[in-house]
Amino acid sequence: MSKATPNSPYVRQPQLKGLKNIFPNTWHGGLGVEWLPIKSSAPIPRGIDIGLEAEFTLFVHGLGLSEVTGLEGPLQLTDLTIWRPATSIGLVIGF
Repeated sequence: MSKATPNSPYVRQPQLKGLKNIFPNTWHGGLGVEWLPIKSSAPIPRGIDIGLEAEFTLFVHGLGLSEVTGLEGPLQLTDLTIWRPATSIGLVIGF
């Protein structure tokens, strides 16, 4: 079992001094559409809307490897950025 190291360079610790790590290292954005083929304006229980939705989200995550020091060996670490797209479709039931 590994020991927890809260002062590791892999743990982002926000600080106001120099504004280091003030912004998150993962950003996300996306867009989506929703279509309501069954739309009712009657009171509940007959006032239920049924629709379909589609969504695209992009996550951009900086690993922060440029802050790691003291590593030796043939492996040269550079700061990596991971781009992760995600799509979803769903059924929407609204009141």
